[in-house]
Amino acid sequence: MIAERRWTRTTAEAECFYRNHKKLSAVLAMSNFIEVILLNGRAYTGYVTSGSVGNNAGCDGTWRYYGYTTIILEDNTEVTFDHLEIAEVKTVVYSEI
Repeated sequence: MIAERRWTRTTAEAECFYRNHKKLSAVLAMSNFIEVILLNGRAYTGYVTSGSVGNNAGCDGTWRYYGYTTIILEDNTEVTFDHLEIAEVKTVVYSEI
């Protein structure tokens, strides 16, 4: 589990967050059974159980964003990943497993 929110710090991170959140949202519109590949190369396949996204409403003069999602794997292990760490995400068709 992510212990604390990881806020975007730069415009580049905010743009990355937006792209990744948009990809994840598009996939979740089709199914909550997904495969996510992270920037570190780790890949996970499972059901989305929870997530959170938010922003600071520009309180300090700069808009900052955070987001994370938790999935449960086949062995009942929970994995939580930060939206800034997404390299790729896709829907998994049950027959593919």
